[in-house]
Amino acid sequence: MPENEQMTHSEHFIPKMYLRQFSENKKNLYRYDAKDLDKPPEIRAINKICREIDMYEPVYEDGSYVAPNHIANRFGRIETKTGKVIEAIKAKAQNDKCLSCTIDRKRLYSH
Repeated sequence: MPENEQMTHSEHFIPKMYLRQFSENKKNLYRYDAKDLDKPPEIRAINKICREIDMYEPVYEDGSYVAPNHIANRFGRIETKTGKVIEAIKAKAQNDKCLSCTIDRKRLYSH
C-alpha cells in the first residue's frame, strides 16, 4: 500500500451502493431493532451501518496485515462499476425506454 494512502478499517459487508438504493437521500436509512419491534426506527447514516472493523484484512501471526486494503479496494472498484450499471438501468426504466447498452457504455463499464 502506498505511504500516502490511509488504511481503511471500517469495511461494509453489505455494499453502500446497494444500501443507497433503499434511501430517499442516498445518505441515510431507517434501522429497526429486530429484538424490540415496538421500538421506533432510528435514522442511521449508510456509512455507519452494515460494517465491521478489518473484516477483509487477513493478518500474519505477528499481527501485521497480509495485503493492506487489497480486498476492500477490489470490492470498491466492483461496487463503483456495479453502481453505475444499476443507476443506468433505473434511469432507463423510469423513462420507459428499452434496456439497451450502447458501445460507449460497454466501454465505460468494462474498465
